[in-house]
Amino acid sequence: EGREHHRAVWTGDRMIVWGGRTCSATSCVSLNSGGRYQPLTDTWSPTSVVDAPAPRLYHTAIWSGSSMIVFGGTSEDSTAGTTFNTGGRYNPQSDAWTATSPSGAPTVSLHTAIWTGQQMIVTGQAGGRYDPLGDTWLPGPVNSRIYHSAVWTGQEMLVWGGQAGSVFLQNGFAYNPVTNITRFITTSGAPSPRADHAAVWNGSAMIVWGGRGSGNASLGNGGRYDPATLSWAPISSLHAPSPRTTHSAVWTGDAMIVWGGFTLGGVFWN
Repeated sequence: EGREHHRAVWTGDRMIVWGGRTCSATSCVSLNSGGRYQPLTDTWSPTSVVDAPAPRLYHTAIWSGSSMIVFGGTSEDSTAGTTFNTGGRYNPQSDAWTATSPSGAPTVSLHTAIWTGQQMIVTGQAGGRYDPLGDTWLPGPVNSRIYHSAVWTGQEMLVWGGQAGSVFLQNGFAYNPVTNITRFITTSGAPSPRADHAAVWNGSAMIVWGGRGSGNASLGNGGRYDPATLSWAPISSLHAPSPRTTHSAVWTGDAMIVWGGFTLGGVFWN
């Protein structure tokens, strides 16, 4: 069924969509359903709801190589206002769910999560590192922000921007899960303060683009951060998409593709 604030992952041969909410003219309902889309056959199959996490939105989902790990978020129903420290591991081959341990898990919503190859790192107003093999949590990076972005470089998690309350942020940090050390990212030459932007890792730099800034105005600019030189560089605005926020962006191997989003004033981009 139609939904928003859901999450999607790519498994290598199919897309899995899960969670979010569906709204009528008078109310919204959180979902714990989803679907598996096979592009070769152009067909959908539902994800099981047996043992699935509680209905939610503003959660995260990552692909571990064998399962989709869903974590955190909030509910929009009778438990509205509840923020979760629960999640689940979904195996698309067996169409089965296994709950993630809540022991030591952070309670988060509007957070970010990345996959390192061994752990899922969650950060936002709380943080943690989840090992799916042992179903265990360790402490992770904590930063008082929401609506931020995060990418994985192969060695570090780079977090940028977002909001602290009503304040738009122009800062970020790099987190190394091996050493458990966090360092600040320079703000010299950085893009203007923003939230609800998009960020991708291109193999050598984090590219940040779009979002919303002061006065909730939509932005059409960004920058590139190189962790090797610890420096920012602007990105061209020539032929750039119209300013927007809550859009998506992916890295293809040679280009960043931006799609969708919303501009203050009521324009939804396609």
